[in-house]
This record gives sequence, structure tokens and C-alpha cells, in this order.
Amino acid sequence: MSFPFQNVEWGAQCDGTAVIGNFTNIDPSAIIKFNAQIGDFVSIGWSSSIGEYTHVGNYTNIAEYCTIANVVTISNFVNIGTGTTIGPGCVLSEFANTGHSVRIGNGVKVNKHASISNGAEIQTDSLIDEFSSIGSDAKIGPKVYIGKFASISANAIVNELAIVHKFVEIPNGYMIKNNEIVIRTPSTYELYQKCAATGSISDAQVQIASDKSAMPSAQFNAMLRGLLYAQINDVTVECEQGNMITNLDLSAIKSLYLIQRYGLERFKETQQIVQQSLNGMANVQMNNEDVYINGFRIESDYHFGLTSRDTILERDVKTKFIQLLAIEEEAERENRVEDQTFCSVTMEIINGQREVMVAKRSGQQNFGNNYIISNNVQSTDFDNSGNNSNWNDDFMGGNFNFNSNLGTNTGYNFNYISFGNLMNNFSNGLNEAMNHLNNNLNNNNRWWN
Repeated sequence: MSFPFQNVEWGAQCDGTAVIGNFTNIDPSAIIKFNAQIGDFVSIGWSSSIGEYTHVGNYTNIAEYCTIANVVTISNFVNIGTGTTIGPGCVLSEFANTGHSVRIGNGVKVNKHASISNGAEIQTDSLIDEFSSIGSDAKIGPKVYIGKFASISANAIVNELAIVHKFVEIPNGYMIKNNEIVIRTPSTYELYQKCAATGSISDAQVQIASDKSAMPSAQFNAMLRGLLYAQINDVTVECEQGNMITNLDLSAIKSLYLIQRYGLERFKETQQIVQQSLNGMANVQMNNEDVYINGFRIESDYHFGLTSRDTILERDVKTKFIQLLAIEEEAERENRVEDQTFCSVTMEIINGQREVMVAKRSGQQNFGNNYIISNNVQSTDFDNSGNNSNWNDDFMGGNFNFNSNLGTNTGYNFNYISFGNLMNNFSNGLNEAMNHLNNNLNNNNRWWN
């Protein structure tokens, strides 16, 4: 079946069952196989092949020497770079982008606006989530999850079944081991967003957390240890019974930690202002995570990594806290690799089958040269932030910047991403699509003439 205004050049091997859309350019050396469906305004380059039952969406560009296997779904506005190979059953969503010589294995899902740079390899059944980026020559193993806005730097390796959560940045050349889970280092502002009011916590617990006479406090750590283990026990029972997890609540634990860290009065004042800002009642000025609310500066410290300058948590307490933060991330995650349910991953964390690491967040400025702190415990850290005593005041300004050519995230506003920047990204993608459309129209005009 065919439509008018096609530019299928003489010599192209298009199967008679293939559907070719309007204003589509197909190079004479290209191969379109049985029951393939090619949308409108598509460009397919020299010596590229489209497999059986594969769908290519509108305004998509497939460069030369690409091999697209059978039963692949490529959505609208996708760009596939030269020499890229895409295995059977893959799904590439709108505005996904690959560089040249990328290898994508069977059953991989690449979600909206994700970017995969030159020479990268994504192995079988992995999931690359929205707005994430994979650097040049990086290698992603089988059944790996890369979270939203995560950045895997050049030459990094993420091994089989690993989970890299949203906003995490994996450094250049670093290796994530099989089954590891990586979460972003939480900021003070983020902890305040999900903490409990003191009125919902017992007076005895608040009093223990308020005592800063001994640091670290054995009494405070004993109390927090009990609360952490109680949460782990509750989650374990729910998962073993096959129930939906409804009782995961770290708000009191976060509040007690912040009280011990900053003191009770400062905690109350800061929490009130943060809650007002979340309800739209305060004037908020944000520069990265250096947050000012009505002229009051909210600390932008980062916790549990190199940026954490306190010593209030004993090692085992810190380990359990990090594990529960990872479980909290799992509870909030929307997209999953097949067979990785919330409970299966959670029980692997609790049983020690998965280590949890704390990484610097995408866009966080580097201080010093060390990415790793090895505590020789189950939860380790690799946030590259150093020990500069003035680090609070030195963060990069600037907003999230998605670079489809380099596949890197260079920064972001803390409330995840500003609407303005999302619109800029959309506008840039639309401009690219219109340029592509104009080029195709020009080619078709030459063909008609």
C-alpha cells in the first residue's frame, strides 16, 4: 500500500506489504522488509534496513548504515545516528536520540527525550527512562534501569540488574556492579520537604533528638536504630503477605535526624517556611539548591556522602537509613524492568542481596577528585563533592540543560526542573523537527521537478 508524495528512490528494496507515509525519503540502497510501517516525513539513509513488523513514527530520521531489527517500535521525532543497531522488540519513545555506532540489544526501552551518545551499548531488556543520558562508549548491562534525568558519563559501566535512580550522575569511567542500587545524595531542602511536624512525634523522641551535648549521641542513635528497624519490619511483613505497601513513612525519622543536626528551634522555623513555600505561600528564590525563602536561606547541604560533614549517625544506623531511602525511591518509581517488582527489589535490599550507594546528583558541582567513599559496609557513597568548608556557597548556578549531542545533564533547578526549561527543550525539539520537515520538502520538490 502506498501514499502520494513519497520519495522512495529507484533501487530501494521495499517489500510490497510495507506501508510508506507521505513526504518520506528512502535512500535507493535502503531495505524495508515485510509489513514494516513508515510514517510521514521520515528519512531513511544509505544502506539502512527496517525489519519486519517494525513501526517508524512521523518526523523520524534514520541515518545511513543503521540496522533496525524486527518488531521494533520507533515513535515520532526520533533521531537514529549513523551505524546504529537496534535489536528485536525495542521501543524508542518520542524525541529519543542516539549518536553514531550505538548498539541497542533486544527488548530495550528508551523513553521520551532520552539521549544515547556515540558508541554506547545498551544490552538486553534494559530501560532508559525519560530525559536520562548515556555518555559516549558507556556500557549498560542486561536488565538495568536508568532513572529519569540520570546521567551516565562517558566510558562508565553499569552492570547487570543494577538500578540507577532519578537525578543520579555516574562519573566518567566508573563501574556499577551487578545488582547495585544507586540513589542521589539527599539535600537538606529535600529532607525538609518530606519530614513530619514535631506535634506528630512523641515529646520523648524530640527531647532525645534535641540533645546535642554528645556527638554522636548513643541515645539518639539507639532511638533512630529502633525506628529504622521498625520500618524495615513493617515493609517486610507487607511484602511477605503480598500486600500493597501503604505504611512506608520516613517523615518522623527525617525530622528527628534534622533536629539532631540543626537543633529544635531552627528545625521548626525552617520546616514552617519550607511548608509555606510548598503551599505557594512564600516568595521562593531558587538558584540550583541554594534556596532563599522570604530572605531566609535554607541550607543546601547534602547528606550521607562526602558533602555530609556531620558525625551524628553511627555506621549501622547510616546504612539502614540509606537502605530505607532507596526503598522510598523504589516506592515512587513509575517504570520498571520486567520482573523487578517493588517487593522483589525491596527484599533484596533488606536481605543484603543488593548494595545501596549514594551518588552525587546530576548537576551537582564537583569539589576534589575522589568519587568513592568505601565504608566497607553495605551502603557506600561516591558523591564527588570534597571537604571544602565553604562548599555551601560555591554551587553552580544555571538550570537543567539537556544536550542531545553530548548526552549530558549539566544542571537543574531543585524542584526537579523548571517549566521554562521544559518548554525550551520542547521548542528546540520542535525546531529540529521543522528543519527536518523543510529538508524533506526540499528533497521532494527536487524529486517532483
